[in-house]
Amino acid sequence: MEEQLRMDLTYITERIITIFCPPGCPEKIYLQNLQQIILMLQSKHGHHYMLVNLSQKNKTLTQMNHKVLDTGWVDLLAPDLNQIISVCTTMNNWLQTHEKHVLVLHCRGCKGRLGVLVASYIHFANISASAELSLDHFAMRRFYNDKLSALMTPSQKRHVNAAQTDRLYFVLQPAQLLKGDIMVVCYDKNSQSASRQVVFRLQFHTGLVFGHTLTFSKADLDCASEDARFPEDGKVELLVSDSPEKITGRELWSNGRCVTVDYDTFDPLVRRDSYQDTSSLETDRNEAGGN
Repeated sequence: MEEQLRMDLTYITERIITIFCPPGCPEKIYLQNLQQIILMLQSKHGHHYMLVNLSQKNKTLTQMNHKVLDTGWVDLLAPDLNQIISVCTTMNNWLQTHEKHVLVLHCRGCKGRLGVLVASYIHFANISASAELSLDHFAMRRFYNDKLSALMTPSQKRHVNAAQTDRLYFVLQPAQLLKGDIMVVCYDKNSQSASRQVVFRLQFHTGLVFGHTLTFSKADLDCASEDARFPEDGKVELLVSDSPEKITGRELWSNGRCVTVDYDTFDPLVRRDSYQDTSSLETDRNEAGGN
C-alpha cells in the first residue's frame, strides 16, 4: 500500500521530466520522496532545471528548489487559455535558452492537470516552430495517450487535444536515377552542437521493387526498430516513379511548422555520399541531436 503512495518520476524525453504524487499520499512520505528526488535532480542537472508546479503553491516546495514556476491550477478544472499560453511560453523560453536546461513538471493529486500541460505544450511547440526532436513529440504524445488522457475530466479533454505528427515529407529534387543497392539514412540535425542523430536507416535493392511504393514498418528500420521514441505504428514509405517528372499530387504534401527539412547538400551534417564512411553510422546514432 505504501508503495502505491510513493511519488513517481518519469523522463518523458531527455529534457522533460514529470514528478507525480498520487492523491492520499501522506505529507511525511511526500516530503521524504520529494527531497530524494530533488537531490537526484541537483546531482544530475545542477541548476539547469526549472520545476513547473501544477498543484497549489507550496512553501516547502519553493524552499527546496532554486527555480519554481507556480501555475496555481485547480485540480479537476481546465485552466483558461491565457494561463496555458503563459506557462507554455515560459517552458519554451527556458528550453531554448540553454541546451542543458530541463523542465520538471510537478503534480500532486489527479493527473488531469499534467495531461492538460503536456497536450498543450505539444500544440504550442508545433505552432511556434521551436520543437525539440520530432521524435520527442512522438514520445510526449505516447506518454499523454498511455498515462494521462484516460485520467482527465471531460472538460480538460475538451480544452486541449494532443497534437498529431502524422506525416513527414522528403522530396528528392532534381529526380535521382536509382539502380542497384540503395541505402537511405534519415538524420535529425542539431546546428547548435554541429551534430546529428540517426532517426532510421534502411537498405534495399531496386531489383526487388514492384510498383511505385515501398513500405517499411518500425521493425524493418535499422536504429528505429530499437528506439523507444519511434512510434510503434510508425512507418516509412518510399514513392518512386518511372520518369523524372514530378509525382502527381506532390503539391499537396506539406510539413508542419515545427519540421524543417534541410536540403543543403554542401553542409557536411546533411551530405553523405553513398557508402562513404559507413563506420561512423553508429557513432552518429549516439550523438545528441535536435531541431
